[in-house]
Amino acid sequence: MATVRSRGRGLAVVSVHGELDLSTAPQLRLLLCETIALARRDGPPTVVVDLADVPFADISGLDAVAGVVPAVRACGGRLRVARATPQIRRLLDLVPMPALLPLYDEVEQALEVV
Repeated sequence: MATVRSRGRGLAVVSVHGELDLSTAPQLRLLLCETIALARRDGPPTVVVDLADVPFADISGLDAVAGVVPAVRACGGRLRVARATPQIRRLLDLVPMPALLPLYDEVEQALEVV
């Protein structure tokens, strides 16, 4: 489903693999919450969700990602999305999530603006 790479200094990259839908969304949300909790030990966390290996997502899957934004903001952190496929970008265009979830073409871009 996903792998987490810590970059130190409160930075973490969560690489999601496979479909992101109603059946997988709860697992991702839990993983993101755990990642935020661990990353914040080193300061305000910045968590980048890498969606390059997600061939399909529905609104419940994207809601799992957007749903952790309040938690990360409450501890002064940020959540970003990188390498979203064209299908996911189209879905994000239909809902007002870009304000909550800044999109980046590459993971390194999302980490650089910290």
